[in-house]
Amino acid sequence: MERRPTPPSNRAGTHAVPRGTYTAAVTVDERGAVTGWSDGARLLLGYPPAEILGQHAVRLLAEPDGETWREATAGPRWSGTAALRHRDGHRLDRDVLVHRRPSGERPGGTEWRVVSAVTGPPAAAADRTLGEWAFDQSPCVAAVFDDGLRLALASVGMQRSLSLAEGTMRGLRLTDIAPYEGGTEAESGMRRILDGGGPEDVRLRLDPADPEHE
Repeated sequence: MERRPTPPSNRAGTHAVPRGTYTAAVTVDERGAVTGWSDGARLLLGYPPAEILGQHAVRLLAEPDGETWREATAGPRWSGTAALRHRDGHRLDRDVLVHRRPSGERPGGTEWRVVSAVTGPPAAAADRTLGEWAFDQSPCVAAVFDDGLRLALASVGMQRSLSLAEGTMRGLRLTDIAPYEGGTEAESGMRRILDGGGPEDVRLRLDPADPEHE
């Protein structure tokens, strides 16, 4: 089946991801140590890289829940709400998306990439037109990305196909949502369209292990 994320459009501007949106990304190794720390993570949690790299990731949790995090690290992907602790001590409840992948540091090892989009509040449902509501409820796999290639809207069909709520994906780039070769290729295609390359057949394999999901 063909999946075609929609390119950025004028309609997306109605509910575009707010300017200043960024992705907080953290990489954690099999020992639970932080091995990657993006500038977005620094902005969100306050730690400069020198203070957190090599430290145990549990330091970032306001409410360490062993069962929840065992579940999060057991499969190829997990999403949910995490209670995080800022460097200054205050608590932050964030929607996070966790991807399990081969380690970039140790051959044969495993690591986890945790991402969260830091953005403004979603538009009120009452402000949406009938057409926008119909898009939201569409069983087809469809999405709207803004001119920064961050997801602004996702149809019900896309949310079901990915088993991810729109709120979890909003503000994330496709390479954060689907961090494998197919996601990179699809995002490159959208970038070419945005840069004036004209119409293009953009395909996204939603599940890299399932050739039917393409």
